[in-house]
Amino acid sequence: MIQSFHLVLCFVLLIGFLDSSLDAQEMRVWKNKSGKFKIEATFIAATDDSVQIRRADNGKTISVKLEQLSEDDAKYVKELMSKSGGTGSEIKTNTSNTTGAASIRVVDEQSVELVPYGKLPNFGQTFQWVVENQEPVRVVAKEPADTTGSQKRSFKKMTVAVLPPLNAEQRLSLVKSESKAVLQAMWDDGFTAVDYTTRHLEAGHMTVDTYRMDIRGDRSSRFNGQAGSTTNFRFQKDKTILVQSYFGGTESAASDALQCTSKVDDVIMQDKGWLPKLTGEEASKSAVPPKVRREIEALIAQCLKLADEGKVREILAILLPKDAKEELFKNEDAVNEIIKNFKREGQEFRDSLSKCEWEFATYSAEEQSVSFSNTRLEFILEDGKWKMNSKKKG
Repeated sequence: MIQSFHLVLCFVLLIGFLDSSLDAQEMRVWKNKSGKFKIEATFIAATDDSVQIRRADNGKTISVKLEQLSEDDAKYVKELMSKSGGTGSEIKTNTSNTTGAASIRVVDEQSVELVPYGKLPNFGQTFQWVVENQEPVRVVAKEPADTTGSQKRSFKKMTVAVLPPLNAEQRLSLVKSESKAVLQAMWDDGFTAVDYTTRHLEAGHMTVDTYRMDIRGDRSSRFNGQAGSTTNFRFQKDKTILVQSYFGGTESAASDALQCTSKVDDVIMQDKGWLPKLTGEEASKSAVPPKVRREIEALIAQCLKLADEGKVREILAILLPKDAKEELFKNEDAVNEIIKNFKREGQEFRDSLSKCEWEFATYSAEEQSVSFSNTRLEFILEDGKWKMNSKKKG
């Protein structure tokens, strides 16, 4: 296993940040304890046990534990912290090229925050999010290097990237480039791709259009297992959000990647910091009219009451559009199966309705619809009554 200074820099513990600042710092050559590895970089931020620096050669921000630095560099960081009066808190430079720069801040045991966007899941001590690149913003959480043997038996990597808004042609190009990168990674790791699928998760939403890409790798001679990658592309009017997980070396790699990407995506959906920032006429058009809001609130309240009473058939009659309802009620076995499953999954239904918060809502007067980006639920107006859009993908 290669143990380079660069690898050590990538796998560190990031802890809570504060906004204290220093004057601009000079470019300097950073060294590890042996002096063998050197990187020309500018100081960005520091905590009690780690420092973030921006490399001069590629502009990437990396992190390193203080214990890995040379005595002079460690002393330099501690002097900066002493000047700021900070102990246990992050300090930042106030240079023009770091103003508004992305950073990671631990919120609690469940989540961290990618500043200035929103929350991400906290994977604990084993996998910390690290800012890998600033323009465009890309953060990663990797499995620490395996130093116990010549080869790792399993590995994983999670990535979140924030890219500019893209047109249709650019979106297709991004999906192609990401698929090529994943396939190359699998090939480099000794796997052969055996399954490749893409599907549209959200259609007809004014502010968010989501696609999912799944790639599965076959067994390799190097690892006793498979590889799997799931990527969600959230195309928004003001930005593009890429969420990707790559697992390898286990029998459950494909399902693990899907679950991990979904977990990250679910956290993003629940934080309004990730929502599209609409302005002017566009924001006005997407605002939900008070009358529509009152009608949907009444519908949700009615369905939650029926759910508490276990009246699943009545819920279906109220929520389903006419065509979908007629088709379903022709098959009594299908209705009974839904009622049976509701006993097991009813809480999930309640949670989805309860999470329909208006700050996540988008209204389309043209389509007579209201979408909630944090639940993937959409309501449509049919014959003067609001129904759940059963044709909405995902």
